[in-house]
Amino acid sequence: GGLGPSDRQLLLFYLEQAEANLTTLTDAVDAFFTAVATNQPPKIFVAHSKFVILSAHKLVFIGDTLSRQAKAADVRSQVTHYSNLLSDLLRGIVATTKAAALQYPSPSAAQDMVDRVKELGHSTQQFRRVLGQLAAA
Repeated sequence: GGLGPSDRQLLLFYLEQAEANLTTLTDAVDAFFTAVATNQPPKIFVAHSKFVILSAHKLVFIGDTLSRQAKAADVRSQVTHYSNLLSDLLRGIVATTKAAALQYPSPSAAQDMVDRVKELGHSTQQFRRVLGQLAAA
């Protein structure tokens, strides 16, 4: 088997895009965690959360685009899986951020929000690894 040249080229292109977006996302997540750790008010942590969501949404867009353009079924299914997972996690971050803002200064509501963002961080790293593995196949 192996990967066709057009899929490999596509994966390498989007892997590069994903890595650039992951750098931005990592910075956004770090700033978000700092805002929460320093007990910033909702106005501040919500703004940081929105930037995390916006940054991660670019990865969802990359996944959606790649899953539509790839020819190999394996590539399409794995990329679609991560794209959907990231979308679900983003919806969770929106909901927990809203709850944390409404319940401020509730430590448990803030922790729920932090946990969702941590989950997103792990999943975006897995997505990047999978893109790398697929491109190397």
